[in-house]
Amino acid sequence: MEEEKFCSKCGAKLDNNSAGCPNCASQDSPPVFIEEKEKFYQTTWFLWVSLILFWPLGLFLLWKVHNKYKMNTKIIITIVWVFLLLIGAVGGGDKSSDNTAQNEIPKSNVKVTVADFSTMTKEAVSSWCSDNKINCNITKEYSDTVPAGKFISQSAAANKEIKEGSKVTVVYSIGKEPSLEFKNALNTAQRYSDYQNMSKQAIFEQLVSEYGEGFPKDAAQYAVDNMEADWNANALKKAETYANTQYMSKQSIYEQLTSSYGEKFTKEQAQYAINNLKADWNKNALEKAKSYSEMQHMSKQAIYEQLTSSYGEKFTKEQAQYAVDNLFK
Repeated sequence: MEEEKFCSKCGAKLDNNSAGCPNCASQDSPPVFIEEKEKFYQTTWFLWVSLILFWPLGLFLLWKVHNKYKMNTKIIITIVWVFLLLIGAVGGGDKSSDNTAQNEIPKSNVKVTVADFSTMTKEAVSSWCSDNKINCNITKEYSDTVPAGKFISQSAAANKEIKEGSKVTVVYSIGKEPSLEFKNALNTAQRYSDYQNMSKQAIFEQLVSEYGEGFPKDAAQYAVDNMEADWNANALKKAETYANTQYMSKQSIYEQLTSSYGEKFTKEQAQYAINNLKADWNKNALEKAKSYSEMQHMSKQAIYEQLTSSYGEKFTKEQAQYAVDNLFK
């Protein structure tokens, strides 16, 4: 930040290129430089808070105030922010689609009689489309008259003959269109699931917390009831993080996943994660042992007891023994 220049005798503000003071005609003493105090809107933390809470202001500050960032850096930050905003806008639309076909089925001359989808679940429709080689697009939209989860329409009428590879759109209701508050809660909940792999209970508590999102309970309940999430998959991703970055034991991870002070997954979701988690528990025990040795200078026996303790790391005796046997190799 540019420094302001003042006369050392009279205190008058000087031009930075001035050799003397025009006020007192002093040229003998060197000028005094006083660094201008950084204003709050020029701080880095305020820039990032603005980008998160009110992005137009954040981008304005980035381009007009924060000259310490290079042009390429500003362009990259702007592109990333616009990309994230577009993702949020697309995710918050009133309609969503479940494409049942991974790859579009080519058309053929084989004819298929369309079923009456009004009596079928989305899963049954998906199976029918796959079995009959029809490109079905199952979508959801708001309806004031059709309850959530119920059938609204199908683009090809029941009993009509169409060719294999034809496209059929089937629409199901997601209930009445909610208020903006409810929509915002739903979009926020979806982000917590997609990007942080949180549990349903943890998301609900984060939405209603006065230190979190501050949504009303009914909006938060609507969000967790209507969001799309694979809670087993979220639990597994959390477990992988604990295993791969914190080198926790299988038992410790399970307890962390289910703890009311931890991740708040159900026991079934946590068990799924443990059953499908690929981890080298001997390696994790060894990494923990190295940490105790290097950071706390503990003995082998003390490390072994810490690794196996039910109040400690909760590794098995075999895993702990492997760790201390290989500690100094």
